[in-house]
Amino acid sequence: MTTHQKFLGHRFTAAVDLDETDPEHIDVIGVVARCSCGWGSDTVHTSGLDPQAEEDARFEDPGERDAEREWRDTHLPSVAATAVPAEAAAAVQTVVDRIRDLTENGKPMAALALIRLTDGGFPAETRAAAQQASFQDYSWTQIGDVLGLSKQTAWERYGRDEEPVDPAAHATQKAALEAAVRAESGNWDASRVTSVLVSAGHQVNAKRARQLLRDLADADVLQRAVPGRAVYARNYAALLTNLE
Repeated sequence: MTTHQKFLGHRFTAAVDLDETDPEHIDVIGVVARCSCGWGSDTVHTSGLDPQAEEDARFEDPGERDAEREWRDTHLPSVAATAVPAEAAAAVQTVVDRIRDLTENGKPMAALALIRLTDGGFPAETRAAAQQASFQDYSWTQIGDVLGLSKQTAWERYGRDEEPVDPAAHATQKAALEAAVRAESGNWDASRVTSVLVSAGHQVNAKRARQLLRDLADADVLQRAVPGRAVYARNYAALLTNLE
């Protein structure tokens, strides 16, 4: 097998088809065109190659020249037609990097707005940004609006847990968190919720912790303590109202 010509990262390889029926007399049947990308021809080009010849002599074999011509004329046109210009690939990567940077630096809604300009071409980055926005307590209606989607569609695509949550487990976690909130003072965020519930034997991640915080806020057990952030504190006003 010999390898030489290259084009846009694709390298021509000539596979020599041998007849090794008689180990003492190996015959060359022909040469088959191959490419480093995995493409291969079914055509065997008749070869005058002597398998015992020096490597330099092999490049003069007419079968190999025909195989290379087939690779060049048959395979390379499709390679050229689908090749992404380097500057275009770099531009796309710049957009991806910017989306990730916005998400990681607390601006997921800006990341989602940028994604919409690309017509939703980055599903993994969209999911990460949408979930980060949800963690920051943006509603799925707001997230959907930025993406040009309905609330339901946005949540089903980017907010639904990959594994369904057991309703009974969720109720148990909510009750455990409510008991902890009523017993302890101070602010509550996802990190504290996760620590408390995991210590109590529950399986809770940051996303689930934020959902539990929102559930307790909806139940007037908690209220937002820091505007614009998913940080909550006991809702003493509601507690006093309930005691009256």
